[in-house]
Amino acid sequence: SVDLLLGDNLNLPKFRIPVLQIAAHPLFSPSTRAYDVAVLTLGADAQVAPLAVVDRLPDDALGATLQAAGFGASDSGTRSASGALQVLPVSLETLGPLQLRWDNASPCLGDNGAPLIYTDMAGGLLLAALTSSTTTADCSGQTVATRLDVVAGVLKLPTQTPAQTSPSADDGTDVEVPCASVPTRGQCNGLLLTYCDGDTQTLQTQNCGTSGGHCIWSYTEQQFACGPAPDSAAQAGCSGASFAGRCDGNVAVWCRDGKTVVRDDCTPTAKQCGYNLVLGYTTCLAPGTQAG
Repeated sequence: SVDLLLGDNLNLPKFRIPVLQIAAHPLFSPSTRAYDVAVLTLGADAQVAPLAVVDRLPDDALGATLQAAGFGASDSGTRSASGALQVLPVSLETLGPLQLRWDNASPCLGDNGAPLIYTDMAGGLLLAALTSSTTTADCSGQTVATRLDVVAGVLKLPTQTPAQTSPSADDGTDVEVPCASVPTRGQCNGLLLTYCDGDTQTLQTQNCGTSGGHCIWSYTEQQFACGPAPDSAAQAGCSGASFAGRCDGNVAVWCRDGKTVVRDDCTPTAKQCGYNLVLGYTTCLAPGTQAG
């Protein structure tokens, strides 16, 4: 039998609740650890208010500081003798379509299932991921976690939209950018492609939306370019929309929980609709965000 222990001290749990059923994600792969998440059915009320899952990680999540909670080892690699819960800051190093990672040079909690907590602009706490594994046996590698926003629909997890960044007075559209300041492979700002012409060394801009396209990362050309946005299959109940979404003008249209069409108007927050290749979906991008 399996019991769930609740509390802030592993040696002195406040609650011990029997687990009646463990339902793994239907696409879970033991070999790759893809979709490494499960839902537990408990034999009694946990008596603890659950945190909602962030419906989609925002475009500024990469490099942001989140909180990892667990009972495992600290950055020294020494397991806490007291069994006390540790909550330590981590900075996201990579953010893929299914998993995210952070460098174990900071905390290395070593707990499978340890939650990663995202704090929105209003101070609200939302679940972002669950720890799956570490790339090395010690604290020299990275921690790999399963993104919860991409599995919430299938697992029927409650989700919540994070409070957004305050609108910026300057959307950057009228600011002249020197050619030397633009990356050699260009950059995306919503639908606007900006790049430096190598022959004339002049700054060039192109609105990909005028041709019905998106500002994307081109694997063929190995640079940012205008083209169709990658997208996942349309989800049932969303009238053709998908989790990856699309842009209707400056409105991001996407599927939440596999059943609800969401329309996020980017204009009130001085952002631009675009496909973020790092996050793997269309969203409202802050000025200067490099997207695909």
